[in-house]
Amino acid sequence: MRPHQPFVLVESKQRKASFLSEVRRTLGLHNVEVIAGRAETPPSGYVHQAAVVISRAVWSDEGLVAVAAAWVNEDGMLLRMKAQDSEVIEGRSFTLERTVRYGIEGDRDRAVDVLRFQA
Repeated sequence: MRPHQPFVLVESKQRKASFLSEVRRTLGLHNVEVIAGRAETPPSGYVHQAAVVISRAVWSDEGLVAVAAAWVNEDGMLLRMKAQDSEVIEGRSFTLERTVRYGIEGDRDRAVDVLRFQA
């Protein structure tokens, strides 16, 4: 849908990163890059370069804020997928703009916190 917008996928497990790379190659997604590594330390060319960081619930709230702050640029956003009843996170780096709630038939309600980076 957005062939000119670059996407970077970060996966710490080599097997999963290889799968993502194969999907990228098979589908011809030339705007997608797969990094096999830990998100906690972005490669030097990626520090503070992302417009948006998207995360599933893989870190503690404090850990997520620290990791996202290393990737996102000064106008960037963090999209945090969460269970609908989870607490809102805010830290010295991010402030909550809104929470988007949605449901998938047959599953529990979910939400995404949209947080704005504050340099």
